[in-house]
Amino acid sequence: MKKEKCKTLSFRLDEGDFALLEAKCEDLKLTRSEYFRYMLHIPLAADGVEPPGRFIVLDTHTFSGLRKELVKWGYQYNQAVRSLNAIALYIRNGTVDEKWFAETLMKVEESLSKVDAGRAELEEAIHALDETTTMREP
Repeated sequence: MKKEKCKTLSFRLDEGDFALLEAKCEDLKLTRSEYFRYMLHIPLAADGVEPPGRFIVLDTHTFSGLRKELVKWGYQYNQAVRSLNAIALYIRNGTVDEKWFAETLMKVEESLSKVDAGRAELEEAIHALDETTTMREP
């Protein structure tokens, strides 16, 4: 059931803000009304943040990508820990096969390298987000 829209808003913008609004609407393929309806749902305050706060809003696609990357980190980290636990077990039992030990340590290093590479990639993406967000004075 579609909500009936019965309220009208009217306000003035300077040329710069109007151009910014038009550009954002065009980029997102939204009408001005749709754009403002979406903007109403973005929080301007959060617990522990004094206004005016600075927020980065993540769309579901970006958030999903972050989640997938963190899951990959968890998988690689888990593989490294399992290998280290296997090494510890062999050492406790006094049955250390040097060749197996070296191969397993290489697997651990490979898994942790993948985690670090993913972390560096995510860090770079977060820095890029920070650099592209701007806050204009009203």
